Amino acid sequence: MTFTDVTSAYAVLSVQGPDSEKLLTQVGPDGVNQMSLEAFPIGTSKTIGVGSIQAEAKRVSYVGEKGWELYVPTECAMHAYDAL
Repeated sequence: MTFTDVTSAYAVLSVQGPDSEKLLTQVGPDGVNQMSLEAFPIGTSKTIGVGSIQAEAKRVSYVGEKGWELYVPTECAMHAYDAL
């Protein structure tokens, strides 16, 4: 078994708060992201669009509100940030 450290390959953007679902629905191409609790339960992960890139979104929150962590390739972090 081989393990590879990919820490520097990805950036993580945290999107938290009562309007996070609305924001993430809007930033995908043509508003295709389905971020509701029914479509995207807590503790799950799926690929979503953020601007013109793909992000691995994980539904987690440590602030008591709706929230997601978005994992994007490091070189795409500024584009994802600007799209948000």
